[in-house]
Amino acid sequence: MKKFMFGFIFILLCSFVLADSAPQTGKPILSLENGDLVCLPQGDFDLDGDSIYHVYDFRNNGISDSVINMPFERSLRLLLRDYSTYLNKGTRNLFTRWLATDGYDGSGALLFDSNQDFATIPNTATTSFDNEGSYTWSFWLYTMDFLRVQKLVSKEVSGVSGYEIRIDENNRIKFVNPTTWGSYTTSEMLTDGWNYIVVTYNQGIVNIYLNGIKQDLVLSGALNLVDDISSDTLLGVQGDEYFRGYFDEFKLYNKILSDDQILINYNRDVRRLSGNELRNGCYVCAITPVDDDGNGITRLSNEICF
Repeated sequence: MKKFMFGFIFILLCSFVLADSAPQTGKPILSLENGDLVCLPQGDFDLDGDSIYHVYDFRNNGISDSVINMPFERSLRLLLRDYSTYLNKGTRNLFTRWLATDGYDGSGALLFDSNQDFATIPNTATTSFDNEGSYTWSFWLYTMDFLRVQKLVSKEVSGVSGYEIRIDENNRIKFVNPTTWGSYTTSEMLTDGWNYIVVTYNQGIVNIYLNGIKQDLVLSGALNLVDDISSDTLLGVQGDEYFRGYFDEFKLYNKILSDDQILINYNRDVRRLSGNELRNGCYVCAITPVDDDGNGITRLSNEICF
């Protein structure tokens, strides 16, 4: 009887491990290819045979290239993990859904589909907005509603400080001053698929890219932005200007991304860091393996120094 019980317990434990095994990966290989850094995963293994998704994070002297790196590949309860070294984690509210395979690349994404849906990234020193600073925001959108204003990313006190990135009533991307309501506006974006949106801000100079292409912008009013060092960053918003659609792979940089890197990102080559982004220092690539059962251990590549 004891042998039977021991065998039964052993089978149960094995079944539990097999059913809930996080993926594993080996030490990535970082190499130079035509002046770019390219990171390749090695030795992937998953005990229960699930497909493995890799989250990449390039780091110079141990510090991430971006200050927010949120691919939304997993959502532990309501937590949204930041894979950068800055750890600017966020949360989605109870109404915002996370879907495992609906992202631009077939992996996870957020779905906003009501005027109660939004996500919050708490304010930190690295997410604060300084009107004399340099920033890049990038994300993927699949819009399900058109011909109305929809707020996408914002950090603001309305009428006082901050910024907004929104869709206007003509399906164009706008970067907005919420103090004077001045704005820069693009041409109309795609309405039948995913759009890759990038906004750069450099001491008052704004550029907007749609699907890898820099846009001709129309300025309306004054864009004299005011610092915001206290508000949280919101994805989506409650109320009439809510976004309806899928939102994926949000990144924030405290620098201007090069045209080349923006095009690399649009082409979904997440393993590559453009040579135009490289600075003095020692680079590594961090890879975190992800599957339906969770995150594996993050592995660091070899160093390449400049």
